[in-house]
Amino acid sequence: MKGIIFDMDDTLVNSVSAHMAAVKDTLKEFNLPMEWEEIRRRFGKKFKEVIKEVYGINDNETLSKMKEGKKKFFRKYISLVKLMPGAKEILKYSKENFKTALASM
Repeated sequence: MKGIIFDMDDTLVNSVSAHMAAVKDTLKEFNLPMEWEEIRRRFGKKFKEVIKEVYGINDNETLSKMKEGKKKFFRKYISLVKLMPGAKEILKYSKENFKTALASM
């Protein structure tokens, strides 16, 4: 084996709480109801795609504003992002022994 590529979410970090809090605040800012189960089922997809699927919003300007809003709120909740157990150790070992990369959406 020459290298390892890690995914970030649910492999190295748990960021679900931060993402969902950011989504909730973004939806509130745009006066949209929180469709928790519908959004959670789509976790891992791009935010714009989730909004299109759940709310039927296709206006690119609105979608871009919502995406920027979610980024702003995610920064607010960054402290909710937690390392997965063993993440530091596996990254240290990997870095010392292999070419290592991170891939994420």
